[in-house]
Amino acid sequence: MNEFKTYLANELAKLNTVDGPMKIQIFDPIGRKTNYINIPHTTAELLEALSPSPRVEIIGRRWRDSFGNTYHTAHLYVNGSFYKSSAITYGYDRQYFETGKKLAIEEGQNGPVIDGGYTDVKRKRDL
Repeated sequence: MNEFKTYLANELAKLNTVDGPMKIQIFDPIGRKTNYINIPHTTAELLEALSPSPRVEIIGRRWRDSFGNTYHTAHLYVNGSFYKSSAITYGYDRQYFETGKKLAIEEGQNGPVIDGGYTDVKRKRDL
C-alpha cells in the first residue's frame, strides 16, 4: 500500500501547476459529486492527506451503588488499541459515551467516534 501511495504522490505532484495546486473533484462510491480538493505540492502533504483518520471507539462500564446511583467510566480505543480511561463519573444510560467523546476531544483524537457499547459491572473497583 505504501508503494501505491508513493506512486500516486509522484504522479499527482507532476500535475501541480506553477500558480498553485490543481483542484480535483471527489465522488462518493455511488457516483455523486461531493466536493473539490487541492492536490498537495509535496509527497509528504499528499501522504498526510491520504492517511485515514484514527478510528476512536468508546466502551463504557457502569456500576450502580446500593442507593441506585449510577457511575461509569469510558475507555478509549484508538485503531483497536487501548488508549485511555476516564475517571469515575456520575451518569446513567449512555452518559459514558458523552464522557468518552469529551475525553477524545481533550486528547486530540479527532477521528470518527464509535459507540462500542457498555458492560454493567457488580463492583465499583471493576470500573
